[in-house]
Amino acid sequence: MLVLPGIFRASDELGTGDKFNCFFLGNKFNVVYLHLFFWAFYLLYQQLIKKNKRMCTILIIALVIFVSIYVKCSTGIIAIFVFCLLCFEKFEKYFFNPVTTFISIGIFDTILFVNAAFLSTPFIKFIIENVLGKEIGLTGRMDIYTRIGYLVSKNILFGYGYENNTYVASQTVLASNVQNGVLDNVVSFGIIGTALLAIWIWSCLKFAQKNGKLNAFSYLLYTYIVISSVEIVFRTNFIIIIALIAFCNINDNCITNNGYYGVAEPSV
Repeated sequence: MLVLPGIFRASDELGTGDKFNCFFLGNKFNVVYLHLFFWAFYLLYQQLIKKNKRMCTILIIALVIFVSIYVKCSTGIIAIFVFCLLCFEKFEKYFFNPVTTFISIGIFDTILFVNAAFLSTPFIKFIIENVLGKEIGLTGRMDIYTRIGYLVSKNILFGYGYENNTYVASQTVLASNVQNGVLDNVVSFGIIGTALLAIWIWSCLKFAQKNGKLNAFSYLLYTYIVISSVEIVFRTNFIIIIALIAFCNINDNCITNNGYYGVAEPSV
């Protein structure tokens, strides 16, 4: 039920002859990203019970891959690859460092915007055209990046407001959004709002760093950072990921000699 689409044909109402799939969980991006959340919660469950049920993990990976292909979400395929890489490689000592997080955001959210020549390298070109089946301009994203300066400069301090970026982007960059995680926040909330969000993210990661107990949402955080280079993912789901990283580390940080949060535990 979570995957099967309900096909809406626009020609039935509008006479355009177009069609798109409406899924129970929303659009194709919501479907894939929420399945990634399911995967992360399962990995967290494995950590809690201290058992590695390899066959279940393989089945979940296969499910998420199938869903991404079925709903035709190419960025979902990239997200799965990154998430797998982070799960099976040992990068733990870097994950909770806010400096690493913000350097990663800076690299991935500017690499296409600043250096379009990156797309012309043979390996990247092969991935885009042969594996993902996209054209080298990433479905018009490079055209969007060339026009984004005008849009941002008109209201750079406070942005255009929450959920107004779709309208202003369609009027200026001729697209439904700016196809970049950081730029999406700058368009919505301006430099000031984006800076406040960055401060909150920094404080949450510093809180988690005190305990340093790695969990699957740390993998999901960096997965979102990678795909933010081509998608607007620094929204509600991303905020939830940051909050869960901090929450999963709250126990050891808040238990004191006098009990939880300084309140004596009740006697049994």
